[in-house]
Amino acid sequence: MKQQSTPRTAPTMADVLQAIHNSQFDYTAFECQCDQLQKPAPVSLATKQTNAEVASYTFGDDTVIYAKWICDPKFRNHLFLNGEEFLAKNLVWKYDRIAWVAGGGWPLYEIPCPPSNRAHKHNIVITFGGRDFSPCSTPASGVGQHMTAVYAWVDDDKYDDNTGYFEVVVTAYSRE
Repeated sequence: MKQQSTPRTAPTMADVLQAIHNSQFDYTAFECQCDQLQKPAPVSLATKQTNAEVASYTFGDDTVIYAKWICDPKFRNHLFLNGEEFLAKNLVWKYDRIAWVAGGGWPLYEIPCPPSNRAHKHNIVITFGGRDFSPCSTPASGVGQHMTAVYAWVDDDKYDDNTGYFEVVVTAYSRE
């Protein structure tokens, strides 16, 4: 008699939060060795609530789930999970697809830190824990000073002509 397999159900955002929460991880393992930004996000930069998607990788019988945000380079993306702001003190993240243009004749960017004549210009920035992080390679991790909301944005001097998107994937976090 052939045994029937139980169909897998899609993971929920609650499953993702449980899977990626890890207070025991060494958050200095991939710590961003990048210079800190010289300036915070401009006050004039509009904030947009950006909701997470559940995403997963399957390796044979193992499935790894995580949260992914598709961010708009015109805004300071305030990251939300299940309708609530995503809070973290420590974070491990990576960038998935990157495809955005700063407008005004700038090229298509597909990397987090495009070459520039000005430090950090057009870099992707992750803000949490009272700090700004702008790593040029990922995965990256960061240790915040305290628990805060998480934001993703690009360092630019003009935002209204930016087009495209960049994806932020969080693979581990803690609030402690």
